[in-house]
Amino acid sequence: MNKNGPKRILVYQTGSIGDTLVSLPVLNWIRSQYPSARLDLLCSSGNTGFSGPNELLGECGLFNQIISYIPGRGFRQLSNAFHLFRRLRGQYDLAFYLIRSVPYWKQRSRRDLLFLNLLGIQHIRGIGNEFEFPVKRRGEKLPTLPTHTQILFQRLQHEGFPVPEKTEEYDLNMHFSQDEIAFAKKWMAQKMSGKEGVPFAVGIGGKRQVCRWPRERYVEVLSRITEEFELIPFFFGDSNDTQDIQKMQESLPVGVNASGELSLRQTVAIMHHCRFYLGNDTGSMHLAAVAGIPCVAIFSAHNYRGLWYPFGDKNNQILRADCECENCRLQTCLHSPPSCLQMIGTEEVYQAVCQIRSQAE
Repeated sequence: MNKNGPKRILVYQTGSIGDTLVSLPVLNWIRSQYPSARLDLLCSSGNTGFSGPNELLGECGLFNQIISYIPGRGFRQLSNAFHLFRRLRGQYDLAFYLIRSVPYWKQRSRRDLLFLNLLGIQHIRGIGNEFEFPVKRRGEKLPTLPTHTQILFQRLQHEGFPVPEKTEEYDLNMHFSQDEIAFAKKWMAQKMSGKEGVPFAVGIGGKRQVCRWPRERYVEVLSRITEEFELIPFFFGDSNDTQDIQKMQESLPVGVNASGELSLRQTVAIMHHCRFYLGNDTGSMHLAAVAGIPCVAIFSAHNYRGLWYPFGDKNNQILRADCECENCRLQTCLHSPPSCLQMIGTEEVYQAVCQIRSQAE
């Protein structure tokens, strides 16, 4: 590596919204370590070409270039690799490997590191200290794991980098422009016109059935807190959530439906104006956490406890039930609604909201 430091750096991660958001403190940290280097991001996109990093970070100046590709198998995988090889060969001095740790991480990382080496990148960081996931044993409760962000930093710390040791030190800067900040203020002012109360964010959606708390329970909790505390729910999500939100609004005295209306960056900027977030473990939750507002987050038990918990852990209220079938890793539970979410009652969620409100006052 050049004695004056690397001049061209490639960051490699997957391109989902969740992966991008939990990686944000690491991405900002890398930029702070190499402020004058060319910094490019290589990430996968969905089958439709959607790239979370492009929408979240493409215009903020954190990266010089975001290179996305559509993942695939067989011929498509070979074709993608060939085109990326031709485009990226010999372009970089250093690479950061930010693929989040999963139980099969070792096998995937070997393949990815071979590709990065073929690109001529001799110095690759973020590959040390493989995280060992605990095995579920009958009758035993799994421990709470570090978040994906903490695990990424641990891998870099193992390689000698001076990384943040406390979550309070994480840099969640989205690098908003003045125009984006002005848009959020104007949008919120327009939606609040004629309304009295305090806005808060709500996320009832989620791509996985196993992550969705029952809609009728949300109606019960929202009806109670909007009446008692003069709170105004702002519903965030994508267009797939719009119909469910509209049905819920028929049973609520007040509410604003923003689903499918805003970009991801606009959503974060607007969430800055909300008191707190109430909702499922979904993309909206991570957007709220990046916005810096406390979260009342309802988690199913289908994954490891802790991995996807939102930033700001000291200010959040995490609701997750203990059950024998935890860490099932299912996308769709055999029960509808999922058994672990059935165990979380409306009174428990109501009390969590009260706790969040008392912290904010």
